[in-house]
Formats: sequence, C-alpha cells, structure tokens
Amino acid sequence: SSPAGDDETSGLAVVENARRCILDNIMDFDPDIALKKESFLARFYHAVQERCDNIAKKAKRGEMRIFAKLNLMQFSLEMNSEGLHDIDEIIKLIFMTSTANPLTWGHILTPLVALDVLNADIIVMQAVGKIIQKKLYPSERVPVAHRHHMVRESIKGLFPLVRYTDLGSEENDELESAAQAHRFLRLNPGRKLHLFYIIGAENEARMQKYIRQHYQMFQEYNFGCNPNHKITFTVTQRGEYGRVVTLDELLAISRQAQKEFGSEQFLDIALIQHPHMDLGVSSSYYRTTQDGAFVPKVVHEFSQRYGYYGHPPIDPKTGRPFYAQEEHFRKQVEPVAAEIAAQINAKAKEGVIGGTPFISIDGGSGSGKTTVSNEIARYLSEKHGFKCE
Repeated sequence: SSPAGDDETSGLAVVENARRCILDNIMDFDPDIALKKESFLARFYHAVQERCDNIAKKAKRGEMRIFAKLNLMQFSLEMNSEGLHDIDEIIKLIFMTSTANPLTWGHILTPLVALDVLNADIIVMQAVGKIIQKKLYPSERVPVAHRHHMVRESIKGLFPLVRYTDLGSEENDELESAAQAHRFLRLNPGRKLHLFYIIGAENEARMQKYIRQHYQMFQEYNFGCNPNHKITFTVTQRGEYGRVVTLDELLAISRQAQKEFGSEQFLDIALIQHPHMDLGVSSSYYRTTQDGAFVPKVVHEFSQRYGYYGHPPIDPKTGRPFYAQEEHFRKQVEPVAAEIAAQINAKAKEGVIGGTPFISIDGGSGSGKTTVSNEIARYLSEKHGFKCE
C-alpha cells in the first residue's frame, strides 16, 4: 500500500505520461500539429491538452484514485499491479466499450472527457467479441483476438489511468456491451465501484434500445444484490440528437423502461454535452479511407501488416505491400464485378432493346466506379464473350 502523498505525486506523473504518449503518437504522424487548428487531428491534439490539463490538476490535489487495484481479466493473467493497492473508498470508473473495429482516437478522447467532467478516477476499455450489431463486409471483419490486441497495445502506455479488460476476447462471445459491464462488476464483488457506462447519443431509438437493455441486465445479473456497485448510464454528445437531447428526456425513457420491466432498481442517467465529445471521427471512416490520422499508430501499422480495412497486406520479407493499392482494390472488388457481370450476361440472354445493353454505375466521387466498371468489362469480355466499350 502506498502513502497518500506518494499517490498524489505519482498520480500527476501518470497523467503527464499518458498525455505524452498520446501527443508523441500524434506528432510522429504530424510534427507541426501543435501549430494547426482546423483538421481533425489538430482539434484532437488541443482537446487532449485541455482534458489532461484538468485531469492533472485533480491528480496533483490528490482527488483521484488512479492507483486503485481492480480485477480486469477473466481469461488471462492480470497485468502487473505493482504500485496499485486496495482501497475502501468508492472508485468511479469510466467503462468505455466499443467494437474497436478499429479503435480510433475518438474512442480514447471520449472517456478522457468523461473522466474529467464526471470527476472519475480510472478508465476501463473493453472491446466486444463477435460483432453482431453492425452489418460489415467480409473485408471489414477482423478476428476478435486482433481487435483486442490493438486496443491493449494502443493504451498500454496510459496505464494505470486507462486500463484494458479482456472481457469479450473470446471469438464466440456475442454478449452486448451492457452485459459486459455487469460481468466486469462481478469480477470485482468486494470493491466499491461506481461504473459510468459510456454510450453515444446518436438518436432516440438507440437510447430506447440500450436503456431497456440495461434493465434487462438488471434482471439477468440480479443487480442490486451487491450494495458495493452502482451503474450510471452516461450519454455523450454525438450528432444533432446528442447536441439537443435533455437529461429530463433521457430520465423519462429510463422511468418508462423501469415501469415496463417492473424493476426495483432505477437506471440513473448522466448527460455530457461537450464539443470535444463529437469531433466527427468514426471507425467506418478509417475502414473507407485508411487515413492514419484517425487512429493510434499501433492500429494503423497492425492493419497495414495484416491487410485489414482495405490495406494491401505487407510482405514480411520486404516490409512492402505485396501489390499496389489499386491492384489490391481490384482484388477486393473482383467477386462483386464477377457477380454483376453474370447478372448482365443473364439479362442480355433474355434480350434487350436494340441488342446492346447499356450499363450505368452510380457512386460518389473517388468511390471506385471506374475501377469497378473496368473489372466488369473484363469479366464480360473474358468469361461471356462481350465486346465492351
């Protein structure tokens, strides 16, 4: 057990080290980022500075329980807990769960803002197992072990302020994030924990769904039987709905769900509306663009190495892609082009007006229309005997 004075001094050092790890990562991508204001990465840089300034002041005053010991692992050994100790006070932790497909800077900034605004002590990052909530192309599906690896490696320099839990790391784990929060509490039955479950407020339907889900978990996990534990459903600004929704509206949803489920427990709500919560970054953007500014360096390099999210896979012998980006894209669209070509061939055999089929392909600028068209034409020519112009 460490003396309180040591915790205050060391706590400040932990926050400063976390700040340095994040900012060094950003400046490695853009050394002049501190002089910029408008781009996403510049806004993220300055947001991290502001949040860490506030968090550091609290750590210096000894207001944070950064060194509280927690059980984090269900399926693997606990991380080195040297310097951590059991405390008998309430630990306020931010529970940030995501698909991490891939982990972006937004997934790190959001809990930092929540930690600051809610005067919490620790952030716990959890990646879901099998992704069942979102429709993904096969090329967007990354093995659970690799998604968890990227999360763990991206935040290891932020420990113990930010910690990783292996809940959800089993390949066949289909549990929703609300269930993972309750599983985490069960890992720590004897500790006094106030868990702030973080979720972005994209629309009302999403709020209805996940608030009701928590009441379902109250029943399944017999929540309330352990007086050491409390959960607050913490809504963060995201999109127009997140900017205008009120706490009263969210509390009304919770009261209605409590009535429907006949729950003795009430799901408390917190609402964080702050510009830093919504910098317009998403995992889908990275999967589309492969823009390394939006993700930690570990994520970008790991994705390149394994050919995830549209990256051409790297040849381990040369350290270079097996083939160029355009060729990689052609290989990705090959099955789609073959299917479209087969449909065109079938329609042509049925007969078309004038005897010459005209094919129109629509899509945004830079979306790959020309490449797809060329691939379709190649299949029509090579496989079906068409003369394509």
